[in-house]
Amino acid sequence: MFSSFISAFCIGCVVLGVLSVLIPDGKLSKTVSYAFSLSFLCVILSAAVVFGKMSMPDIDTQSRDFNNERLSAASAQMVFSEALARENINFSKIRVFTDKSETGGINISKVFVYTAESPEKIRSAISSDSYEVVVINE
Repeated sequence: MFSSFISAFCIGCVVLGVLSVLIPDGKLSKTVSYAFSLSFLCVILSAAVVFGKMSMPDIDTQSRDFNNERLSAASAQMVFSEALARENINFSKIRVFTDKSETGGINISKVFVYTAESPEKIRSAISSDSYEVVVINE
């Protein structure tokens, strides 16, 4: 619809431009120029009416639940990595296990940390009551 309007508008402008070049000099030039200006104004107003009637598709603005478990686990892994790095704890790998709740939310169930540090030091940096931290010594 938009492309058809643009093409019609451009063709109308070209036709009116060619006709305005062909206007003879003399008594009729002002009258013919006035008529061409009115027809150009009609083209613009008809385009405004067409755009006023055009319906836009409905966009769903409802919030969606965050339900991608892999993305949630990767985000949590980055957060835990940053927390361990802030505490100067060296580790080789972190694995985060998630579960989906009945309400559709994603919960962290276990966090495996592969490190040579003591389990107490790891738990002090990233421990919580809502998930289990498992330290695997290397």
